[in-house]
Amino acid sequence: MSEYIHYFWVGFDFMGRIPLLRNACVALVIVIRRLTASLRSGGSFFEAYHIAKGNFYIHGAIQFGPRSIPLKDIRSIQVHRVRGRYGSGNRYMVYLERKRGRTITVIVGESARNCRLMESLRADTRKYGIKVYGDIS
Repeated sequence: MSEYIHYFWVGFDFMGRIPLLRNACVALVIVIRRLTASLRSGGSFFEAYHIAKGNFYIHGAIQFGPRSIPLKDIRSIQVHRVRGRYGSGNRYMVYLERKRGRTITVIVGESARNCRLMESLRADTRKYGIKVYGDIS
């Protein structure tokens, strides 16, 4: 059994030394995480989040912590528009304030699709009694 673990670590170390393979593995992990989140929620692969089945599903690949938050556990949502620096583009910072527990931060890039998604956020969460504050335009 230890031989297999040794062979695994040798192969893993070899892959880490080649930049192309390392970058390909990172890109593959990001795509797989986003794909599983979008399949679970039933939303589009290209959306930043999706509200369905009484949950707020986060599709972002770089999201630590829970990626599915029940809407009944969210007290309020704050949206702030952040200007990008050095050509990185503008973004939305979405803060999901939970009734108990930590506030969850979601970073959403600004595009035409995401702007429409952010504008519909207030209407989508109204029936759950969630207040939405901030710069939604």
